[in-house]
Amino acid sequence: MVVLKAGVSLAGLKPPMLEALAKIAAVARTQGRESIVVTSTTEGVHKGSAERPSLHYTGLAVDIRVDPATPEKNAAFAAAIRAALGSGYDVVYGNVDHLNHIHIEYDPKE
Repeated sequence: MVVLKAGVSLAGLKPPMLEALAKIAAVARTQGRESIVVTSTTEGVHKGSAERPSLHYTGLAVDIRVDPATPEKNAAFAAAIRAALGSGYDVVYGNVDHLNHIHIEYDPKE
């Protein structure tokens, strides 16, 4: 099940991210998680650069809440998401900016 944090909407997400959320929810179930909490889609302030602005603003990125107290479980969850989504997606967890959430973006490399 996909749960949205208050103030978060799926409006504006592009089809690859909507498909990704369904796959992420399925991965969560295999790991004994009842639901995933989407903490950000197109709203809010996100890091990026002039050369590479955040894909959140274009509907091609989401953040999923994780428990900072369980980094090993979070890393395993991120790895399972990465495997389920494949090479067209970037899945980021574990650096200083991504300890309380997993960032997922659709960014196929050519």
